[in-house]
Amino acid sequence: MAFTPFKAALATPDALVFDGEVTMVILPAHDGGLGVLNRHASFVTRLGAGILKLEMDQENTRFVVNGGYAQMRDNVLNIVAEEALPEKQITAEFVGRERDKAEGLSADSPDMAARRRLALDRVAAMELLLEN
Repeated sequence: MAFTPFKAALATPDALVFDGEVTMVILPAHDGGLGVLNRHASFVTRLGAGILKLEMDQENTRFVVNGGYAQMRDNVLNIVAEEALPEKQITAEFVGRERDKAEGLSADSPDMAARRRLALDRVAAMELLLEN
């Protein structure tokens, strides 16, 4: 089944990563996955660490995102992520290094424990991309 395209943009503090037409977006909201189609109701949500999937007619593009916000308004989805790593840049060696860093983070306070959990969630998303 073909879905009607809508406009979406993905930006990080450093770059506009994607700006174009998509047919569906699956994003990692802070409280679970969220699928977005054409004419979705307006919303603003905080992003968690996880896989962002942009579906287009002929291809799909996936990123590991880590924090940020997404807004759907007037049938345009704007995503601002603290980090957006393209799937093609994620290797087993890179994931191993990132896991070592995440596991080395202290969990001595609630804030530090939350930071460590987010880093481990980010690594888990990378591992999932490597498996699929």
